[in-house]
Amino acid sequence: MEYRIRKLRVSEIRLLRTFLYEAIYQPSSKGKLPVNVIDTPELYLYIKDWGKTSDYCLVLEIENMIVGAIWVRILKNGYGYINDTIPEICMSLLKDFRNQGFGSLLIKKMLDDMKLLGYEHISLSVSKDNYAADWYRKLGFKVYKEQKEDYIMVVDL
Repeated sequence: MEYRIRKLRVSEIRLLRTFLYEAIYQPSSKGKLPVNVIDTPELYLYIKDWGKTSDYCLVLEIENMIVGAIWVRILKNGYGYINDTIPEICMSLLKDFRNQGFGSLLIKKMLDDMKLLGYEHISLSVSKDNYAADWYRKLGFKVYKEQKEDYIMVVDL
């Protein structure tokens, strides 16, 4: 399957709503959160007023369709906040494109880009019971802080 990873275009910013919702860990398909949960202040800040200097987003495109996104922001109130020099990463893929290696391609490209842009670390927050926590460890992320329900993780670039 041919794919392309590229920067998000201004005309595509609206797609961040979809990918923010897909990034929310929901352990089962029963009782899924409503889509408007992303409008709560603690989640909406991940996409609100997109386009600030430190905002950076890559998308995964397959057959002219965007099927994944990965983005970073420096968020003082973000779940994975460490300090003002470490951007927090968010990532998601549409359901039909998960578990095919695309997530690894996206995150590796993002980490390479962030290093080239001069960042030394990237953080994230992940639920303890989310299978992705182990995946992030394999990618070099380490637990920075353990909280009741999640980990704040960081990777050195």
